Amino acid sequence: MGLLWDTLDHAYRILRFGGVAGAHSVFRYLVLARIIEPTNKLDSLRVLAEVGVPGASYPTVNRRLRSFAQPQFRQALAGACAVRAGLGPKTLVLYDVTTLYFETDKGHGFREPGFSKERRLEPHITVGLLTAAAGFPLMVEAFEGNRGETATMSRRSNRSWPHTVSTT
Repeated sequence: MGLLWDTLDHAYRILRFGGVAGAHSVFRYLVLARIIEPTNKLDSLRVLAEVGVPGASYPTVNRRLRSFAQPQFRQALAGACAVRAGLGPKTLVLYDVTTLYFETDKGHGFREPGFSKERRLEPHITVGLLTAAAGFPLMVEAFEGNRGETATMSRRSNRSWPHTVSTT
């Protein structure tokens, strides 16, 4: 299909994301298309056509996105990344958070005003990134704007980081 696509597809297979996404190629198509050109899901289909890959239909993409948003799917992806990074029981991982602000005065349940190191009043969300010691990304998660940074790693959180990832 082309050197670029073949290279990206090889990296996708090395990360073993195919084992997480199963036989459905929609996830692979969306991931690789967005690496080529970061764009929305509809334009991802255009990118696929430009590189000569027969992508899925737009209704199929929309239908499959629901399953990709499930916590189990995200945790399985994080587990695949952890295996690739060679994480074990005594492996150093790094975690950092940042805040994304929105130009609006009103929250909507997820995007809410909360603690701000910059003392900003706009609604925001907090994004946490978990990496292996060498910087290999393991998981990224978005949290409500009114959740404090220190609460984003709590085991009692509704969202689960890959605390116990099997490396076998």
